Amino acid sequence: MSEGPILHLYKYGRKTELHIDACKQGYGAILLQEAEDGKLHPVYYMSKKTNTAEEKYDSYELKVLAIINSLKKFRVYLLGQHFKIVTDCSAFQKTMQKKDLITRIARWVLELEEFDYEIEHRAGSRMKHVDALSRYPVMMVCNDTLTSKLKNAQEEDDNIQTLKSLLEKQESEEFFERNAFTSKLFNDYCDEENIQHLQIATGVPRGNGQVERIHRTLIPVLTKLSLDDSTKWYKYVDRLQRILNSTISRTKKWKPFELLVGIKRRNKEDILIKDLLLEEMAKELLEQREFLRNDTIKNIETLQSENRKTYNRRRKKALLYKESDLVAT
Repeated sequence: MSEGPILHLYKYGRKTELHIDACKQGYGAILLQEAEDGKLHPVYYMSKKTNTAEEKYDSYELKVLAIINSLKKFRVYLLGQHFKIVTDCSAFQKTMQKKDLITRIARWVLELEEFDYEIEHRAGSRMKHVDALSRYPVMMVCNDTLTSKLKNAQEEDDNIQTLKSLLEKQESEEFFERNAFTSKLFNDYCDEENIQHLQIATGVPRGNGQVERIHRTLIPVLTKLSLDDSTKWYKYVDRLQRILNSTISRTKKWKPFELLVGIKRRNKEDILIKDLLLEEMAKELLEQREFLRNDTIKNIETLQSENRKTYNRRRKKALLYKESDLVAT
């Protein structure tokens, strides 16, 4: 009911009607407009299930509730133009003409004041199209053989039942994803493979300097590669990783792939990524060199200051002479 050609496009100024129906289980509404053929066609459907409190409302209260929520839903279409509200509840039409109303209805009537509408009563036999939207607010499964088959198969599987019993008793370090890298199973594996597992504080990435140093190179390159669409940065990760693993390390003087596998890697040349990577590595080299130089200057100035203090301990401060003082030369 949400695709053409059933739904028509809304056009401001045409004859518009809002058909409402409600019951204990829920309420529904259809916004209709007159088309070129002179007939009313649906523009929008609405259906909603009533909650526990709303189920206790009277019939005409449910009708008013359906109208209020429908007007909130279709406010952008109905505000500022005349339209007709069609319902099968004659009590609602009479209630709207009363002066003394209960508090809840009076509050709803105030919300209706900003709309330009008229009310029309129709017999319930002529409101079946809206009645269908209010009768089945939830999906009803009549025959679900697949779910029952899966459930029976899982109950007969010994491995699944073992896992179920373990997970029902308590949280297990071996099966709890949050502790994947701190579980006993992972620690035993690291001990067997002679792997040193270092942990850093949560939310402090600078504690892992080796990884962050690589990230300082990767992030700017990925940013430049995905200038057209920043959400597609992940498409360049494998190519960038291949180039990075095939680039000679300035510290180790070897390519990371050769150190890991022991052979040279053969890959397709990707000039763009390689140039960007070399550019970022050169930029990082310049930044590191500038940092070293600035640090060296600070060390020199600190040492000079200490030497100056040591030298001046054995010296007196120079006398400041004034005009007309007598001095020997």
